[in-house]
Amino acid sequence: MQPDRGMKSRNPAIAATSQVDPGLKYAAFIEAVAATPFFVGSAWFAHYDQAVTNKSGSTESFNMVLGNQQDQPYHDMTTIMRETNRKLEEIHL
Repeated sequence: MQPDRGMKSRNPAIAATSQVDPGLKYAAFIEAVAATPFFVGSAWFAHYDQAVTNKSGSTESFNMVLGNQQDQPYHDMTTIMRETNRKLEEIHL
């Protein structure tokens, strides 16, 4: 979650320092998982950011790192994901 975009993180374990940071973490994780013989696939659970104003009665205002609420992609992240995903089959083999 990125303070530079108005997003807050209540959990320091999932905090990111920039839009590139979660991309690098994604690449390291998915490449390690793909190297295991029992890897089948993966999915991203959310596409766009939550509102910085929070949901009513909630503390959530998370950056989902793929796109903003106007459906504009975060190119730093999507580029890293695209490059990583292109080599997953080779890593898995």
